[in-house]
Amino acid sequence: MEHRSVPGVAAAGVMAFKNYLRESSDGGLESGKLEPVSRGKTVYFGASQKYMRFIAMILIFLCLACGVRTSSEQRFEDNIGFALPDDKEVLKDEFHDILQDYALIYEVELSVKANQALAKQLAVQIGPSGINCNWSLVDNGFSYICDTNRTTYRVSFDTLSRKLAYEESAD
Repeated sequence: MEHRSVPGVAAAGVMAFKNYLRESSDGGLESGKLEPVSRGKTVYFGASQKYMRFIAMILIFLCLACGVRTSSEQRFEDNIGFALPDDKEVLKDEFHDILQDYALIYEVELSVKANQALAKQLAVQIGPSGINCNWSLVDNGFSYICDTNRTTYRVSFDTLSRKLAYEESAD
């Protein structure tokens, strides 16, 4: 009795099994049972192993998704246009997710030297009042408000207390 494989199944490489056909006693073909392809090791693709792979992929995705949010300091730099000085203390770093809306609050206290350097940097960036996305001079320091694409960016920098507060929110 000679075994012949179904054309295309083994060549496609889709499954690790071949469907063998065998000749019946009357000269016709009848289907045999599925047998694993033997190449030194046996490969099993049971339903439970497929589910385990699926669950493992979901767990890996969830683990990777935990650190997806960009840091508040990086968001400040990307949206405001310059980096904060290194010598600072983070007072608050909060992110509130409300479905498609969110609010980010990031507050830092600068060192005396960093406070002076940032005040000098912002003094030359003060723009005319009433124009969107410009720094303005307020009582104790500087303020920045910008509304773009339903996202609002606010920065208040109090030079007396050396505190900078960055708020980002989307509707």
